[in-house]
Amino acid sequence: MKKCICIFLLTVILISTTMANCSAITLPDDFNDASLEELIQLREIIDQRISELTPSGLEQISIGESIDLPFAQIKLNKFVQQNELKFSQKETGSYEISLVKDKNDAQYLAIYGEIKSKGKSPFRISDGIKGQTIIDGYEYEVDIFALNDKIEPFDNTLVFLYALVPNELAQNFNSCIIRFGFDENFDETALFFKNFDEYAYRYEIKLK
Repeated sequence: MKKCICIFLLTVILISTTMANCSAITLPDDFNDASLEELIQLREIIDQRISELTPSGLEQISIGESIDLPFAQIKLNKFVQQNELKFSQKETGSYEISLVKDKNDAQYLAIYGEIKSKGKSPFRISDGIKGQTIIDGYEYEVDIFALNDKIEPFDNTLVFLYALVPNELAQNFNSCIIRFGFDENFDETALFFKNFDEYAYRYEIKLK
């Protein structure tokens, strides 16, 4: 019990020091004297501070899950960390596509997936999705590659979302978050004028 109390209190202290304009937290003078009411209040503060650290409107998802929307279905099949990204001949059914990095001291962090159109009009993928990878506090832009960039109604395509990360960081990271967002029908008309938090659909994957 004492150990749990200490962890709670230390978490509050660490989070509170990273937040600006936060109200002061009153801690009990002695961990052993903390009442149940005080512990409940500390737990509520922890939950509130953690929620403040996550941008609003982000939906948490996991590898293996699907996103089902009126205009598309997105499947997140697997996460990979490697020197080359490749759609194998078996997956495509006809040919092989590879992305080879142009830096010897870096690795790809990528999510392989699939997008199926459910709408009535064709749309493009790579110009309509914006993403970012945050790995141990370092931020990298996420690029999108679609095997078939233009998708007609009821068609589907293999895709991957990827970032190129230095080897030293890629091989020893403690936390990795991949975020991506888009508008309805992957509309790209405002791609270069929008911030990430302005997209209608935004998702976050915590990998570690």
